[in-house]
Amino acid sequence: MLLRVCVMVLVLGGVGFAPVPPPKEKKADPKVDAVKKLEGTWLVERYEYGTVQGVRVLKSSITKIRIKDGKWTNILTTAAGKESVSTAQPLVIDASKSPGWMDWKISDKSPTINRIGVFELAGEQLTVVYGLGAAAKKERPSNVNQNLEPAQYRWVLRREKP
Repeated sequence: MLLRVCVMVLVLGGVGFAPVPPPKEKKADPKVDAVKKLEGTWLVERYEYGTVQGVRVLKSSITKIRIKDGKWTNILTTAAGKESVSTAQPLVIDASKSPGWMDWKISDKSPTINRIGVFELAGEQLTVVYGLGAAAKKERPSNVNQNLEPAQYRWVLRREKP
């Protein structure tokens, strides 16, 4: 009898409880990943401005753009070769759109958007098109390769290598 009880305990003990499944791996949020991919320092390759006469390529002292912690910062290089940093502007990014949406707020404390735009990240190149002023009150640009309308800007940026 005791032998029978011991055998039952061993049999039931071995199959009575299912094994605990391993924890599920957390899937990365594609929106967050896309925004993180924008972070870094970008070298300005081309800076264009739309006018009623057509597109002008601008010469600018802005030589780099830094995107960090959801903010856009212009980095200017002086004639003496020194760098100066502008005030960081908060970005509102929606990477689920195609092309992605990128909007600039006046400050962290203000909900006001003063630029509306789109972006495209292709490898190490980031292209951004946005409207400023009256152009920001019109429709959002449809793509980064469109003809620029007056008061629209296009930045073509290349990721700076560390």
